[in-house]
Amino acid sequence: MLNRWTMVTAAAMVCASSVLAQDQATPTLKVGDKAPALTVENWVKGKEVKKFEEGKVYVVEFWATWCGPCIKGIPHLTELQKEYKDKGVTIIGVASSERGNDAKSKLVGVENFVRKQGKEMEYTVAFDADRSMSKDWMAAAGRNGIPCAFLVGPDGKIAWIGHPANGLDAELKKATASKRVGSKSSDDTKQVASSSDGSSTTKSTDRK
Repeated sequence: MLNRWTMVTAAAMVCASSVLAQDQATPTLKVGDKAPALTVENWVKGKEVKKFEEGKVYVVEFWATWCGPCIKGIPHLTELQKEYKDKGVTIIGVASSERGNDAKSKLVGVENFVRKQGKEMEYTVAFDADRSMSKDWMAAAGRNGIPCAFLVGPDGKIAWIGHPANGLDAELKKATASKRVGSKSSDDTKQVASSSDGSSTTKSTDRK
């Protein structure tokens, strides 16, 4: 499979994000930590992802409509989504550094951009209007440039952080090869008990 990331030159690997660069403290979000919540309200394309489901793998990529390297990488992310769709992988593109006068105009800009991309952008897209996800993910990880991807493993923990062109493919392959992919923990399975008539009953658990 042709890796579209090779089209991005080294000189243009990262788009600077000046807002996030203001306050760079010691990173509090690292590989091995539990992934922060998905707090976006605007889902532009695809189904809303309310939480990270155990046994599934997620790629959360922060990008912007004005970022050249981000745009060049869109077709390859689409290829990855198609390749790993049946392996429980969901790719989420979070537009978080949009330029504009207000949240509404920024949202419209993202919607128009995604619409024009058509089949070139066949994965879930969300808009981080108040930049809460940027703070919880990007700033917390000490990242100040886009595109930046976070790989969430089947255990709900951060498995990898970095520029999508620098290792995402290999890490995604590794994550989907895990025995945990597609499986649930013993906490879920032990909720199933046999009733007196031999049938199985399941006690529901609140995972809000």
